[in-house]
Amino acid sequence: SNRARKLKVDHVYQGISNKLDVLKEICEKENITLSQVAYMGDDINDIDCLKEAGISFTVPNASESALKAADITVNRNGGSGAVREAIEILFSKNLI
Repeated sequence: SNRARKLKVDHVYQGISNKLDVLKEICEKENITLSQVAYMGDDINDIDCLKEAGISFTVPNASESALKAADITVNRNGGSGAVREAIEILFSKNLI
């Protein structure tokens, strides 16, 4: 929570069991559709969001089911530049 505040992250949810419901709630608040969402996840509880997002990313060391559900697997692991790599992909595809 402290790190999110420092980075000025608008939406922080912790301990969520159904991430898709929360993602839909955020979409409603931001007046966007799921097709406009880029989502990055790496585990079983991310699968629904990975499948429903407009574009989805995972990392090489993700669970097998997350690897299958994501559109793109970046080269870097979490904490080693994975999010930055995903953002660079979005820019290169003119998606943001």
